[in-house]
Amino acid sequence: MPAFKPLPENSRPVNRLAEQWLLKAKDPIAEHYLQVICLAVWGAEKGVDQPAVPSHLRADLENAAGRLLSWSSANAMAWLFGNPDGDDPEAQERDLEAALEAAETPEEAAAEVLEVLFYRLQAGGLPLYQNPASRSAGGDEYE
Repeated sequence: MPAFKPLPENSRPVNRLAEQWLLKAKDPIAEHYLQVICLAVWGAEKGVDQPAVPSHLRADLENAAGRLLSWSSANAMAWLFGNPDGDDPEAQERDLEAALEAAETPEEAAAEVLEVLFYRLQAGGLPLYQNPASRSAGGDEYE
């Protein structure tokens, strides 16, 4: 079985904070995945409260988080913090860091990551699978 190297991006503060929350949640750490994405997947699987996300889009959000695990870590980080409707990518990453620091539970931390992911999906540029059942008759729910 090949040995996986830890990802250099996991040394970034946002991923270190996500890892701390995963440890508190007693979720196994997979160093070959981005910890911030693992926290999103964990939160989606646990059904954390997501008031900003319409219920019919929650499956898409979970799918998107899972798909990001298959991306190169650099591309996933660039995409996640590349919301064209937001500040520059560094500021977007710092905002999530601050939210993860302010969270009081793993569920709150995961909800913060899922919210960032949702708004990034909503901004467009979705090169991920989208569940056709989530589309309304009028078009794409993310735009």
